[in-house]
Amino acid sequence: MKRYVNFIFISSDWLHYHRREFTKSLSDNIISWGDIAVVEAPVSLTVNLFIKFKSRLLPWLRGNLKPGRKADGLMFITPVILFHIKLWEVSKIFGKIDCYLINRQIMSFSRKNYPDHKLSFWFFEPEHYLLAESNKNCKIVYDYYDDHEFNYDGSIKPDKVRKIKHWLCKLI
Repeated sequence: MKRYVNFIFISSDWLHYHRREFTKSLSDNIISWGDIAVVEAPVSLTVNLFIKFKSRLLPWLRGNLKPGRKADGLMFITPVILFHIKLWEVSKIFGKIDCYLINRQIMSFSRKNYPDHKLSFWFFEPEHYLLAESNKNCKIVYDYYDDHEFNYDGSIKPDKVRKIKHWLCKLI
């Protein structure tokens, strides 16, 4: 029986991730099911040039975000993309290009570090449906831990609700 490598996508870098303890606990408790690789928020070559340059793009340029680095008993990969997940809402082509880049980096990472494992992806945001659609042969987990369909004032975001419904239909 082949083991799985679970690529858990997170919303930031590991140091600032609000669910670190959950992820570490998950890693400790699912050893029999598979390994865990944490996919940090991607470095955007366009957006991070202007926003969060010092905390995102500069560490990548210095080589501090190399795939395969280890911390807290986990392996990490920080994909590099052209655009940004917020721009995926502006144009689906931006998302498709970024998803292609993310997938290439993850496949290369998994061939190098987990050559005989099956892949499982844990997504957390409705926009990740583009990644899910391009990885149909993998297990997909939609880890719904933030209310992406609501604004801060409590009003609903109809477009996000549509994407979440799209997610659920695709996963079932």
